[in-house]
Amino acid sequence: EPLADRAPGLLSIRPSPLVDREEIRARLRAVGGEMIAGKGPPHRLIILLGPAGVGKTRIAEWLCEAAQEDGRMVSLTARYRPVRTALDGMLGAVTQYFNFERIDRDTIEKSLIDRWKIDKNDRKGRSWVAGAAEWLRPMAPGDERVGPSGVRFTLDTLELRRLVIQYTIRRCANGRPLLFFFDDLHHAAQTTFDGLLKIHREEQDQRILMLVTVRSEDVQLGTPAAERLRQLRETMDGEVIEVGPMDRETTCALVRASLPLDDDATLEAARRSRGFPLFALQQLHSWAHAGNLEF
Repeated sequence: EPLADRAPGLLSIRPSPLVDREEIRARLRAVGGEMIAGKGPPHRLIILLGPAGVGKTRIAEWLCEAAQEDGRMVSLTARYRPVRTALDGMLGAVTQYFNFERIDRDTIEKSLIDRWKIDKNDRKGRSWVAGAAEWLRPMAPGDERVGPSGVRFTLDTLELRRLVIQYTIRRCANGRPLLFFFDDLHHAAQTTFDGLLKIHREEQDQRILMLVTVRSEDVQLGTPAAERLRQLRETMDGEVIEVGPMDRETTCALVRASLPLDDDATLEAARRSRGFPLFALQQLHSWAHAGNLEF
């Protein structure tokens, strides 16, 4: 098999490299350290603002990876898309955290009973398990089966659903600070923002860092998304960090970290990307799939 045919696979199986952005990373490390040390307000909000493709998501993913490796802060990643999918938002974040993407309802209940160490005589604990399972994997209409928890639970009001979500998130934290990464939060509905404000009001004893990415072109003044973000930022006294395109030298370093190209190809990829990391990587994928890369 020609080596050139392997390039697309090599590009896709490893995470995108993170180059430079030292000032932004230092700020995020500092805030994360304060959350872990119990310093400052219990809830912090940081918004990474910039155009599409500039690398906001990769920076946030880096902090989540660092938190996971450190172990003193629990990270949950919620993604929001223009067209909502089943695993968007907090539901997707918790499902991914527990690795429940392809797990059936009964197995979810058994897993939560074991993870949360719920005794067989703990009726209240088993009710929370049934509620969390109903949120994560709801029963089909008309299905009256009772799962391993021994409790039939129905999320028939928004308030009850939010109580179950808050309880489940606390169990994920298990006494540690939480890092919520909300990717493209500007796509979220008003109910999502209402839920975040409710968490901010009612969960003051749970330390939470909310890290949000927002596309600048999608939050023009006067739009509903911009107003929702403004209210969230003002309520939580949030901080906005603008993420701009990289200079040519840094973009070249990103390209070299992705694939060992010669200088001419590296400079051409950097020129075409205009300092946008995502566009630089897309250019490498395009060349690789077209068979234009030789090793």
